[in-house]
Amino acid sequence: MKHLHLLLIIAVFVIKLGAEQNSSNAVLLVYENTRFKRNLITEMEKILSQNEVNVTVTTHSKNDVAIENPSQYGAIFISNSGVNSQVRPWITAWLEQTDFRNILLHTTQTRDWQVETEFDAVTSASSNSEAAKLAQDYSQKLLLFLSSSEEESGTPDHDQTTENENDEETE
Repeated sequence: MKHLHLLLIIAVFVIKLGAEQNSSNAVLLVYENTRFKRNLITEMEKILSQNEVNVTVTTHSKNDVAIENPSQYGAIFISNSGVNSQVRPWITAWLEQTDFRNILLHTTQTRDWQVETEFDAVTSASSNSEAAKLAQDYSQKLLLFLSSSEEESGTPDHDQTTENENDEETE
């Protein structure tokens, strides 16, 4: 009986340790359901999976950012529409209340405005034909987040980057 109890404790420890190790190699992709963003996320999921990253994909909608327990991921990518030259209010509210740091915020931009956030942010107003290239760029940034998470014990502090594309987004 003691051996069985010890074996059960070891099994639980190994499972828990494996879950913690996998979280640094897991990415959450959250997006607003538009044609352009579906294409972008599909490409990103393919690239990240080819790099042996555990990928979870979900959509967000008005008043629901759809991110529960962010600590189970090594990085999070959020794509939203920059309606009225601002990040969606439910995204902003979630960003303000989270202490999670490895977030890449993608906001579509059809006018000239600056995304003001303490997280890495990129903007684009891109055509669907650019989804594959943007997916490659954003996936590389997420892979950098994951590698920095594995190398550092704390959460990295990232500088904000902004990219502006002039083409209109086709959704």
